[in-house]
Amino acid sequence: MRLINETKVKGQRVILRAGFDLPVGPAGEFLAGGDLRLQKGLKTLRYLVENGARVIILNHFGRPKAQEAIYSNGRIAPLLAKALGQPVNFVPQVSGPEAEALSRGLKDGEIIFLENTRFDKREHQNDAGLAAEWARLGDLYVNDAFSAAYDVHTSLVALAKLLPSYAGFLLTEELAMMNRLMQKPDRPLVAILGGAKIDTKIGLVKRFLEHADHVLIGGALANTILHIKGVAVGRSKIDASDPAAVRGLDLTSTKLHIPVDAVVSTDPDGGAATRVAPVGRLEDNEMILDIGPDTGVLFKEIILKAKMIIWNGPLGRVEQPLFQAGTLAVISAIEESSAFAVTGGGDSMTFLASHQKLSAFDYVSTGGGTMLEFLSGKTLPAIELLG
Repeated sequence: MRLINETKVKGQRVILRAGFDLPVGPAGEFLAGGDLRLQKGLKTLRYLVENGARVIILNHFGRPKAQEAIYSNGRIAPLLAKALGQPVNFVPQVSGPEAEALSRGLKDGEIIFLENTRFDKREHQNDAGLAAEWARLGDLYVNDAFSAAYDVHTSLVALAKLLPSYAGFLLTEELAMMNRLMQKPDRPLVAILGGAKIDTKIGLVKRFLEHADHVLIGGALANTILHIKGVAVGRSKIDASDPAAVRGLDLTSTKLHIPVDAVVSTDPDGGAATRVAPVGRLEDNEMILDIGPDTGVLFKEIILKAKMIIWNGPLGRVEQPLFQAGTLAVISAIEESSAFAVTGGGDSMTFLASHQKLSAFDYVSTGGGTMLEFLSGKTLPAIELLG
């Protein structure tokens, strides 16, 4: 790949596509773990500043439906300035003449931080017009947004085609770790997969059934597999959008481990009694909301023998404390093991940070979606453009 430290940046206007997408709660409050993305992205920014670049930061924040104030980069700019120890001048425009004029007025080592790229609907469209507007702001382009690199968006793809483009240090580090996991893993390699949407993980399950030594499944992902296998799951959350894809899995593989028991209830919000039930022994109005203790024991036995572990997605409805025990038990097993452990994604970071468990992992990736796509073997145009 073309790396940013392989070219001269002094006096150059450098457009940095950053990955400062900090997780927020329902009221817009910043959630635990979000500062990890901020801290990990500082290395490239510091390098540019210390080597005399004139920096223009592009960044998306959340999934705004309009120009919502809680998703303004104006909230992130002061946090970045404090972490960096120098002024970061926020520009309340996504692009346009004012932003261009400010970019041309920058001095060596100065930074401007543009408004949320997703405030312009053309960002999602990989739009040539918006890319041209941004290209006028700079001389070079650097992609350091691993967390967004699976998106085919204007700031990641169309813009990279218009300027000399390079990879930042965080993006390079993340890709090196993903390649290590897939090309030179320590064995036994154990993949632990949970969460809700099977359509985003079906490729990863298939890949790991070929590549890993054990694949442990929980959450709604496990519910869906159980449902396809003909096991009664009551009203449990499943994703039946593409049952043919699930049937394409080798569900008889000895590498595949799904729950044998579960914590069930009639209310996913914790307003009704819970019980532990063998898988397949649910009442019609009950739903699986966490893995059960026997499953936790089985998973722990496999985890303790692992040399490398990849974890993505909770194994229960962790939004409710009643249904966090299974996920916390698996994390405790990872802590107890001697394996090199990797996790990633905003939800995982938030959950781990809120329980002071980030230290259970040797490497925490900033990008859950990109991690899934890359490990699934999919082509990522934003990365391919960098060489």
